[in-house]
Amino acid sequence: MNAPLRPVLDLAVLQQRVRDLPALPEAAMDALALLRDSDSHIQDCADRLACDPALTARVLGLANSAFFGARGKVSSVVGAIQVLGRRSVIALLATASVSQAFTATAGTGFDLRGFWRHTLGAALAAQGIARERGDDDGLAFTTGLLHDIGLLAMATHFPVETEAVAAWCRKHDCPALAAEHAVLGPDVDHPHVGGMIAAHWHFPDAVTQAIRWHHAPSAEAAQLSPEARRLSDTVHVAEALTHALDLHGAADERVPRMDAGAWSRLGLSDEAGLRVLAHTHEGVNELAQALGL
Repeated sequence: MNAPLRPVLDLAVLQQRVRDLPALPEAAMDALALLRDSDSHIQDCADRLACDPALTARVLGLANSAFFGARGKVSSVVGAIQVLGRRSVIALLATASVSQAFTATAGTGFDLRGFWRHTLGAALAAQGIARERGDDDGLAFTTGLLHDIGLLAMATHFPVETEAVAAWCRKHDCPALAAEHAVLGPDVDHPHVGGMIAAHWHFPDAVTQAIRWHHAPSAEAAQLSPEARRLSDTVHVAEALTHALDLHGAADERVPRMDAGAWSRLGLSDEAGLRVLAHTHEGVNELAQALGL
């Protein structure tokens, strides 16, 4: 490829921007902690969510969506948690909190709606893969949801550089990761930024590492914990399946090359893969509408 179009983006500047990010909503974090504690009471979780009317509205909206088959029947947060289950509410709170933390700058050409459709698709695909394997599908959903959060952060805080990356992609017909390295420098890419953000928000280390390596899960497979490696493999495959469904609707959509090692380690059958695709395709529109994305 030709020389970068723009100067290398200073990694120290990125790190400072991440440190300056606001904390996730306190009510959401408190409720997440209670929901992850199997010994906690649902009423305690509901009481914490009641401190944030916007989150309460989203929980009730999702519980009453057709996706969960309870349209118009749920009127309380306790009822919503009973309908959705703890894991689904954890995923919802993570989605709502992250979506509130960023607003991509207008005029960059960044497709925010397409971004969230792809992100929700990857989260649902990761959830489906985890269910097929008997893994923690709530954790897989959250990791899938966050896997490209670095892209959103870069579009928000570095809109000019983000547009330069998009232009490089179009000119050279190459994947976003390769364009990021060409334009921003070899040490700057959205998985790296996403991993920093997940760590800043105190998500589990396995989630942070899975986000960091979801484009190349085999590269660090031996260095990751079993849980991080499994999550990284899950999100890598989930992203490829989501691109195959073209949920983003982008004119330049491409299906990335799937890491053979990741697919092999997950041990999914072709039939399981088809079930995951169906689960993802059916759920994206309903979830996007329920979450207001």
